[in-house]
Amino acid sequence: MFGRKYCFHPYLLLKLFGMDSPTGNDPSGSSSKGAETLPDATGADDLDHGKGPSDDTGTDQNSSTSDNTRDSAKNPKSEDEKPSDIAKIEESSSMKSTDEDATDNVNSESSAGLDIQHESKPKPSFNTKSTLSDEVLLDRILGTIYGNCIGDAIGLLTEFMTKKEAMHIYGNYYEKTTFQKVKETLTHPKMPNLEYDMKYRDFHRERFDTGDWTDDSDQMILILLSLVENSGKMDPVDYAGRLKKWSREGFKELGDMGGMGIGSTTHSVLRHPQFLTDPHEAAKYVWEFSGRYLAPNGGVMRTSVLGIHDFGNIDGVISNTMAACKVTHADPRCVASCVAVTTAVAIMLQGKHMKPTGGYDVEAVIKEAYEYACTALESKQEKQDLKEYMFAKALNDLQLDESGKIGYTYKCMGAGFWALRQENFRDALEAIAFEGGDADTNGAVAGALLGCKLGASALPGTWLNELKYKDWLDGHIER
Repeated sequence: MFGRKYCFHPYLLLKLFGMDSPTGNDPSGSSSKGAETLPDATGADDLDHGKGPSDDTGTDQNSSTSDNTRDSAKNPKSEDEKPSDIAKIEESSSMKSTDEDATDNVNSESSAGLDIQHESKPKPSFNTKSTLSDEVLLDRILGTIYGNCIGDAIGLLTEFMTKKEAMHIYGNYYEKTTFQKVKETLTHPKMPNLEYDMKYRDFHRERFDTGDWTDDSDQMILILLSLVENSGKMDPVDYAGRLKKWSREGFKELGDMGGMGIGSTTHSVLRHPQFLTDPHEAAKYVWEFSGRYLAPNGGVMRTSVLGIHDFGNIDGVISNTMAACKVTHADPRCVASCVAVTTAVAIMLQGKHMKPTGGYDVEAVIKEAYEYACTALESKQEKQDLKEYMFAKALNDLQLDESGKIGYTYKCMGAGFWALRQENFRDALEAIAFEGGDADTNGAVAGALLGCKLGASALPGTWLNELKYKDWLDGHIER
């Protein structure tokens, strides 16, 4: 099993992306995370909302999950397809569930395992050409990954709340004087700075340890691991095996008993008999079975890391992104939102669109990313819909807490690009959190994009240092 120090060590990242250590020093002195998902009635970061009507129904069956896990255990997000719907999918596929189990057993010692020992392979060649210095480039690579995890963890504080609920709960976190209360009835109330330990104590949030991230960042880590073990190639079958195994076991070295928080679309695809052998076909089947209107955010929440890998090869970034998204999400809007995010990350790491005075021309970055994302779409209307969300000027325009549609992929993506236009990481992520809705997923994408722009050095110290599994992110590489 890979160790806690495996994933995010700076030297490892540079080696993964085909670069040398910026200092040339030995890396050893450098420093830099129950059961299978069950429905929950509260909402989801992978809700299936888009063109068609929405359904937030589901039943909470988490009481059977052990409390002695990393998540205590993590609360699964809403399944807006009822178990009967999943049964129909499996029945209509004309394949027995035992076929999946047999395939799973065959794969248990291959791509599905997280602790597989692979034979050494020739070092692949990556395009990492950038106008940024190695030091700045590394800072922005780490900013993307840490930003994803931080945004995820901060967003958990208000996940599934309405904007009104989030403002009320956290706006009254500290006791106020009578004068302050009267003043706030006349002016916009001043919201406190959010910290992990301010987490509202309700059924959903109590299942997470303070400072922990959710499945959004877990699945991003799975992508990174798949890239590492496959010489930088995004192998859909390998990733499907890892995702399936994670759904059942989580990350064992962190005390997980299962990968919790899986949305209904991903859950249905994971249960499809062909998932471990042809995940793209399985995802396409589930999408078509839905009437082709499912466009949830379960793809875009995890793919930011693909903008880091081989960032100088934009065609490769797009190819890897599409392959990763389609493992569970076949809708073109899901693919387009993923491509928009990863290409924006790659463009910034290349050092393109830099102003003479320093900093990025953000609108030029977004415009180029939009053009790449449009390659996943066909009609003018589809491209116009994408543009509406990517170029939204205000968070209110996105309606992130819109009832029945909080998990729509364009909402999440739009929150990310709104954040990219901001200059202060804390202010931007708190603003998104206070909008409520699927706040952890919105925060993950926003954190990745703004973290890439500003770099890890600009991340709030308490948010970075108090991540529950910071040791896993920052530890030394062992042997």
